[in-house]
Amino acid sequence: MVGAVFLQSCYGAAQMERWLAGVSGQVKIDFAEIRALRVPVPDDETQKDVAREYWRMAEYHEKAMQARSRGDDITAQRILPIAIGMLETLLVQVERLVEGVAETILPLIPDDAPEKFRKFLEGEYQRIGELHQQLEQTRPSEDSDRAEPHLLGIPTQRYEPVVKDAERMLRLLESLRGEVVAAR
Repeated sequence: MVGAVFLQSCYGAAQMERWLAGVSGQVKIDFAEIRALRVPVPDDETQKDVAREYWRMAEYHEKAMQARSRGDDITAQRILPIAIGMLETLLVQVERLVEGVAETILPLIPDDAPEKFRKFLEGEYQRIGELHQQLEQTRPSEDSDRAEPHLLGIPTQRYEPVVKDAERMLRLLESLRGEVVAAR
């Protein structure tokens, strides 16, 4: 799980971007390139934390996809940005681990969070996700000379305003750490 999240981080994307340099046409990844990836391996507890938060985000994504499959586009359009915002915030956390700025992964939505606080966090993740979606819509098409490369559907560049908002969310979560339990 850490590897999957890492590949979407700026550090994993930078490695993949090398594969795109000078390549025209279809991109392929062979086993030599996969073996050449340098993926940091944190301790077991951190790996479990990354996996826990990834699956927490994936639950929202799954709910959005289920709503879409039922034809409930309104619900899907409300929930999908929450998953995107959570993923962006998790990616920032993984990048901070790689940089040595952080030692732990904070819960994106603490298990013991009061309902109002959980709704607040969902709203903030939704805002981050909507910003990401808005910036994706204004991105030049793949055919354009200004298009940012995507490898296997993973963007090799992230949007600075989205990263800044995810960093702001982390500061909020860090400042409230422990206070959520006290508020119950």
